[in-house]
Amino acid sequence: DAISIQNHRVISTTGIKCVGNSVVLHGVPYLPPYKISAIGDRRKLQKALDDSQYIENLQDYVVKFQLGYEVKNQSSISMPRWRSYQACSAAG
Repeated sequence: DAISIQNHRVISTTGIKCVGNSVVLHGVPYLPPYKISAIGDRRKLQKALDDSQYIENLQDYVVKFQLGYEVKNQSSISMPRWRSYQACSAAG
């Protein structure tokens, strides 16, 4: 029903890029650790994680490189509202 990354609401048109080990949202780079929050049917969300080849690959890296990975089920979370971002430009 809703998702946020690094406490920024994500919608279908949100620009997300990976650059090295950073994630770029709306032109702003964020370094790990990443916090992803989702609101929805817990069983469906967990099944999506369990069935994901990407998460399976991530789990391999978690073990190999001793990375952190945690999934928390909470009865209530706060989700930021979506806000419009304008692309940044630098005058040269």
